[in-house]
Amino acid sequence: MNFVPNRHQTSRQVIEAGGYAEVLRVAVPLIVSTASRTIALFVARMFLSWYGQPSVAAAMPGRITYFTVCSLLPGVAQYVNTVVAQHHAAGDKPACARAVWLGVLFAALPAPLILASIPLGAVLWLLFQSRHWETMHMVSQDGRGAGQYD
Repeated sequence: MNFVPNRHQTSRQVIEAGGYAEVLRVAVPLIVSTASRTIALFVARMFLSWYGQPSVAAAMPGRITYFTVCSLLPGVAQYVNTVVAQHHAAGDKPACARAVWLGVLFAALPAPLILASIPLGAVLWLLFQSRHWETMHMVSQDGRGAGQYD
């Protein structure tokens, strides 16, 4: 068997439906989005490191929590996408509809929990903000400025 493609096969792989051009048309915005988020995170951590090491140490648990919460639900929704695609390819329309509705329910059920956590976020913000100012006041009385933790 000859596994070396000729020139016409290669050009068809680029321009036909499902070819490289179509994949790139979908993938490039995703790549740019992920790269911009990574650059923004790097710049934010760089500025925090200029302020002081405790600032970077305090920001990491928040970032990990944010990533966990923001990745869990979309990750399951993307799994639903795979299940729907498999049922669609098999021609099983009722199973396709069931999977879509389960995905919609899974996306809608956390909404009340998220909305109910808004007042809790405000309370936590006030609690930790007052502790932050107390800590900063103690640091300034100690004679060391912000970011001078050794």
